[in-house]
Amino acid sequence: MDATIQQKTISGSGAGGGIAASPEIHGAPAQAARGDDDLMSQPPEPTVEAGALTKIWKHQIGRAKRTWSKLAGADLAKVDGNPAKLADLLRLHYPLGDAEIDRQVAGFLSSRA
Repeated sequence: MDATIQQKTISGSGAGGGIAASPEIHGAPAQAARGDDDLMSQPPEPTVEAGALTKIWKHQIGRAKRTWSKLAGADLAKVDGNPAKLADLLRLHYPLGDAEIDRQVAGFLSSRA
């Protein structure tokens, strides 16, 4: 995540020079704080490398079916470990908000139980 924090100085009269104001945050955290829809709608970042997810995905399909019973095995096979595809599939079958779907996908992909 690329965030830059800049300190602003408010000039004042007197011996002390300026007064430090609260820092300004730039980058993705600031965009998210402002409610940047493009940033908020991005799929979660995978917690392991995409290639590794693809290799282990076939072994995770059964666990995914137990976690989300409305999803079919054939549909899960097409996900091929791609977090964005999994999130899209969940959106089709579950009436959950984007943030909740992203949280569930990230939690599922980060656990190996």
